[in-house]
Amino acid sequence: MKRFWQSPYRGSLLTVLVGLALLLVARELPPDLSLAQVRQAGVVKVCHPPNLPPLIERGGRGQEAELARRIARALGVEAQFNLQAGWGLGQDPVDWGLRPESCDLLVGGILLERETTQLLTPLPYQESRWGLLGEGPRVGLLAPFWGADRLVLTEWLEARGYRAAYLDDAHEGGLALRRGEVTGVLTLEALRPVLPPLPWQPIRQLGAAQLAVGVWKGRTTLKRAVASALAQPAQKALPAAPEDPR
Repeated sequence: MKRFWQSPYRGSLLTVLVGLALLLVARELPPDLSLAQVRQAGVVKVCHPPNLPPLIERGGRGQEAELARRIARALGVEAQFNLQAGWGLGQDPVDWGLRPESCDLLVGGILLERETTQLLTPLPYQESRWGLLGEGPRVGLLAPFWGADRLVLTEWLEARGYRAAYLDDAHEGGLALRRGEVTGVLTLEALRPVLPPLPWQPIRQLGAAQLAVGVWKGRTTLKRAVASALAQPAQKALPAAPEDPR
């Protein structure tokens, strides 16, 4: 008689046993109530950095603020904006003061990159290419995005003999260009609308980035609902705003 471990049924039986074990473990796990809790509260808490126009600005303005409202409407709740003053201060996001209890949704220049996937589930909504606004030899690096690899960007500048300066936001970048402190700015095309109207050159070597909204890891039901909202046509989820009588 063949031993069990030599039997042709060994593989199928082990698969069944493993499947049963996983089912038992799953039944013991607490249910994910993230979406139910948001709907019960009637609001989706949206954490964001202080200012990153045109994506997000104080007072719940900007492209990603409207995106958050669109998601909130799809969930059947209101968007509650929660400014995070420490966002972006320092190299380690753990030191920014972001807390899961403060945020259901995170917006503000989040990229779909390895760094952001360590804490979040980034859900992409738009592609944006890296490019050079203006020209050398003095180029400001404007990369206030969570997940941007500033080392790669700096190396690209240095390989071309450009003198790099580091910029914190688009306002600073615009002032530096107007004053002649820099002759060009390397950034994502998403920030181009708030920068001076200079010639734009996409940089193929740097490729494109995926702008995303973030949901904390483990919040599966909320993640699925947000992903579904992002997949809806904008005109369906975001009705036209009434005209200002003024």
